[in-house]
Amino acid sequence: MALAGWTPGPTHRDFSPEHLVIDGDQITVLDLDEFCQYDPLFDVAHFVTHLRLLGLSRYGDPSRFDHLAGRFLRSYQEGAPDYCAARVRLYQAVACLKLAYIVAVVQRPEGWQPMAASLLQEARQLMTNDE
Repeated sequence: MALAGWTPGPTHRDFSPEHLVIDGDQITVLDLDEFCQYDPLFDVAHFVTHLRLLGLSRYGDPSRFDHLAGRFLRSYQEGAPDYCAARVRLYQAVACLKLAYIVAVVQRPEGWQPMAASLLQEARQLMTNDE
């Protein structure tokens, strides 16, 4: 998997839908405790992966919000000169592993085993995808 280079930029590092406050057409991002200079695509992948976890945990379907994730990715890609799909997939796989740990060890919600297994399977698929 070839990874294009990147320039460090402001990065939230644990960006997820719960960090957004939306009021009409104004969006505010909260929770900047892990903010640093890093690869901004890490935030993109982390956010998209959290949308998949949200679909999985609330509806039993990780693809429930894929249409929104696709819009988010396309919009970001249009404005990002160093967008790299391979880096996004790598960071998504990392986020899947992190979320599987959180689901299985930290939170342990009802039905955590299939959720953790789904996240681990998704990480594996992301890393074997040769797009």
